[in-house]
Amino acid sequence: MQPDTPACGADDSVDLSDRLLTLRDVWPTETGGGEAYTNYTLPPDICAALVHTGVAGRASCDRGFPYFAHAELVPALASLGVTEYHAIHLDQVTSQNTVSSTVDETWLNLPPNDMNWLISLVENCGATVGGDYLVIRSGTSIRLLLRVLGDSAVVLTFDDRSGLSNSGKLKLLDKATTLVAIGR
Repeated sequence: MQPDTPACGADDSVDLSDRLLTLRDVWPTETGGGEAYTNYTLPPDICAALVHTGVAGRASCDRGFPYFAHAELVPALASLGVTEYHAIHLDQVTSQNTVSSTVDETWLNLPPNDMNWLISLVENCGATVGGDYLVIRSGTSIRLLLRVLGDSAVVLTFDDRSGLSNSGKLKLLDKATTLVAIGR
């Protein structure tokens, strides 16, 4: 395979730091913490063989978004038509170097008008419509937000310790949506 030929799977060459949230976006006064990026490029023609292996696995709401086991993620996403998957895992860290809270952002690209499976998947895990987005709550606290943007979708997930209000979480969804659409 030639170096400039895209592969089906992990793509460490992609730097989308200008298109995803940062620690400062989520916790503006944070002085410590961690960010971990994951990028998968899934060109349909190159991933076709992987899709037809039957390895895609099953979604499980117990796993948290995107609901597939890590080993099954690439074939599952490719079989569902996802062409790009970008995620950032943000950890707020205490002065004792322990993780106190986590926020995840996922940005998916798929062919236009092919979001029904994603919407159904999130709805099957408890999401309801909350305006121009889907939302999953734990009690009254928002745990997941999903917004579809034509051929993209942005998903934010929050643990119960984020210290963010629901209105703050919705503002983060707005910011994440803007970043995906135009960058910083």
